Amino acid sequence: MEGKEGKRGILDSVWLKVAVAAAVVAVPLAAHYLLGIGLVQDALIAAGSRVAGKELDAAVWRERFESIGHPYLGGLSPLSSPHIVLGLALYGTYLLRRGRPGREREAERLALGLAFAAWLVVTGMAVATHEPWEDELHAWQIAQFGAGRMFREMGYEGHFLLWFAILHPLAAHGAPVWTLGLVSWAINAAGMWLLVRKGPFPVYVKLLVMFSVPFLYFNPAIARPYVMIPPLLWLLAGTFREAGRKPVRYCVLLVLLAHTHLYMEGLVGACGVMFVVRDIVLPWRSLSAGERRRRLAGLGVAVAGGVLAVMQVLPAFSQSSFRTTPELHLENALYFFSETGIKSLPLRIVALLSMLIALAYTFRRDKEAFIVSSVSLLYMLLFCVFIFFAVAENRAVLWFYIFIFNAWLLCGRKESAADASPEHPWFRRIPVLTLAVFSLLLFQPERNAFDLNHDFYPSVRPPCDYITEHVDASVPVFTTQDSALVYLGGKRPLYELNSFPPKEMEYRSCKRGVSMLYEKENLEAFSSYAGKLFATGDYGHSLYFLVYLPFSYSADALKESIAAAPQYTYTVLYPASGGIQQGMHLIEVKDGR
Repeated sequence: MEGKEGKRGILDSVWLKVAVAAAVVAVPLAAHYLLGIGLVQDALIAAGSRVAGKELDAAVWRERFESIGHPYLGGLSPLSSPHIVLGLALYGTYLLRRGRPGREREAERLALGLAFAAWLVVTGMAVATHEPWEDELHAWQIAQFGAGRMFREMGYEGHFLLWFAILHPLAAHGAPVWTLGLVSWAINAAGMWLLVRKGPFPVYVKLLVMFSVPFLYFNPAIARPYVMIPPLLWLLAGTFREAGRKPVRYCVLLVLLAHTHLYMEGLVGACGVMFVVRDIVLPWRSLSAGERRRRLAGLGVAVAGGVLAVMQVLPAFSQSSFRTTPELHLENALYFFSETGIKSLPLRIVALLSMLIALAYTFRRDKEAFIVSSVSLLYMLLFCVFIFFAVAENRAVLWFYIFIFNAWLLCGRKESAADASPEHPWFRRIPVLTLAVFSLLLFQPERNAFDLNHDFYPSVRPPCDYITEHVDASVPVFTTQDSALVYLGGKRPLYELNSFPPKEMEYRSCKRGVSMLYEKENLEAFSSYAGKLFATGDYGHSLYFLVYLPFSYSADALKESIAAAPQYTYTVLYPASGGIQQGMHLIEVKDGR
């Protein structure tokens, strides 16, 4: 007995908790700092440059390093990814539960707390090494405007004001652009904290969900409005059964969720109709005067929020430069798998069967949860194949959140005598088992590793850094990227490419067209545009173009443009290799006449 008491005393000691927490947090932190961010590769390239007596092309040598071995030095690669963190969390939870018989809940809270601390570190590193891309910086630009102009821009963006309003206090008052990622990380952390503290799931399922790619990378690192959806969904799931008692709170959550993204309107509509029928129409005669007023007040909030949402995005269906007319594209449905990394046919079959099993079980156990979940999934599917496809990772993974919401409703439901059935206990575990399957399918820690060793594609910061360092500040730059304003705005003349006479770039609204050179014809007209600029005599004999070349034919198209105007000299300054590839380019055009 003394030996058992001694072991229990060790398990209960504060020092053990501190040691375990330090180990769990320090492993990914040390691995990321020592092996990540390309530090090893950069050190070797710098050393090679000193030996060679000239600066080596870092981009070329990184590719060579990665062609001969893993950037994390082969055998040490497990230390550099969240694999080891999740493994430690699962095994540590098992040890804590086994070492505390009769005190499993306390052991689970301790294990979840330690895992959450490690998760904060891993996601924080993902944010710190992520390079914001076009859409993220585009939102940052809009958030610098006043409330009235931001509202008007929603009519071209097809998004809602809520995300831009959250960013506005920072963007409009000169905060550094890295705070954009901090906002996304904080909201993601708040959502995960809610799931860890309030989610009615077993501890192991919470750990698997925590380390799935949406919460490990998509939401914290890629700062988009989708990050607002999980915390609002979890709050809504906790209020769903109490909508009648807390109608205003419930409807406020519906309004906020409706203002996250158009893909969520199906769930919001289903929950709203459910509230009207279940909590107002059917029990109307039995409600007191006070209850009627509160529920009607909640309904009024929901209606007002819905009208405000329609006012913001309805104009985009006719004014936005993006396709908004309904067209059937069934192949778009595959984006829900391909964009989330589920690319092999066997894994897609597993995912689809798990969805069907979860919905079938929901239909049997809880008709309300089935209606809300199935309507929201069907709406997203129809919106994707008819109007706007789910090509972005944050958008494609929304089905996973719906199934977490669905499982939350099922597992948090208080059983009554009428629910009693001779079902095998395993049947009642179907919601959490399907969540475990989905989480394992979406366990893709390599996404974090990419940002640690590469600029996020297509990154506008590196060519802007090159311009700042090597191009005279008085020389204008012609570009398609309004995101360049984040790094070059106010420092030099910046003009919109393809506008003639050149317009000073302020912000490229979606009403003026997509801010990328997607069409081959635009590239073929490149030299013609340069000729017009040279003819004015206002821009000297050298022009600088910061452009995004998206597809494989871009190189051929640019070569055709060069061949058509031999009097001009084209030099690719960025990338440093001078080659044409998919991504951002800084091209210098000189007039040889």
